[in-house]
Amino acid sequence: MTKLARYGLLVSVFALLGLSFAHAFAQSDTTKSDTNPPVMPGHGGGSGHGGMAMMKPTPLPDSIRFQDGPFDSTLLTATFVIETRHRLFPKFYQLDTVQFGQLFSLGEDEQYSAKVTRFNPHLVITTKGEYKKPDDTLYNPAARLQVFSVDSLVQEGWAFHYVEAPHFRGSDYFGFKLVSFIVNEQKYIKRPEPAKE
Repeated sequence: MTKLARYGLLVSVFALLGLSFAHAFAQSDTTKSDTNPPVMPGHGGGSGHGGMAMMKPTPLPDSIRFQDGPFDSTLLTATFVIETRHRLFPKFYQLDTVQFGQLFSLGEDEQYSAKVTRFNPHLVITTKGEYKKPDDTLYNPAARLQVFSVDSLVQEGWAFHYVEAPHFRGSDYFGFKLVSFIVNEQKYIKRPEPAKE
């Protein structure tokens, strides 16, 4: 493969990730200052590499993606403890106790906020990107969060309970972990303890 072909391949990969080639290999250290948070790709940062519109895969509609059954109204009284980290600022750490649907600020400048919009006790993600719930046993509990910048939705992702570190996906800036939760014990079944030898 020629140098020009490799360069073209790299530019294409960075465009799919929402980065320009210059941004990916910039000499400056963007982690030195918290005063100017980075612009989320696709949100005020230009139209992509070289002024060309970015090609993004078309996500499945929510009616197809979320196959976890009807909304559980007992979640309206649920409580979640969410750990938040930031991809570019490794020292950023925030722990919030929130109710389902409650908006909470991310950081001190209040530019970003988030809320829990779904809870799945046994999250299974298919290769097609569908989110399923085989049963109500707490085998893989996860909370779905939406992140807003002012009033615009800029990120959506899962916070997993049985994962050691906060979950980052793709080019997301915020990563979340579901530290603990209180949900309706009649509805959701505790996962069985592993057999002792």
